[in-house]
Amino acid sequence: MSGVSHHVQSDPALDRLRNEPLEWRRHGLTPPTELDAIVATRLAGVVRGVPTDPTYADFFAAA
Repeated sequence: MSGVSHHVQSDPALDRLRNEPLEWRRHGLTPPTELDAIVATRLAGVVRGVPTDPTYADFFAAA
């Protein structure tokens, strides 16, 4: 993975928000770049004992 989120083309305002991790965290979500990294790590099998399939905690931050 290149570390760049591959989302559908949209307006510049949404693109700016997608690139602002604090905006995602403010809504209790994991930013796209972090999700890309989680998926790449899981698929590579780098971490032992971590399931390949995503878990709820991968997508939602604790409130």
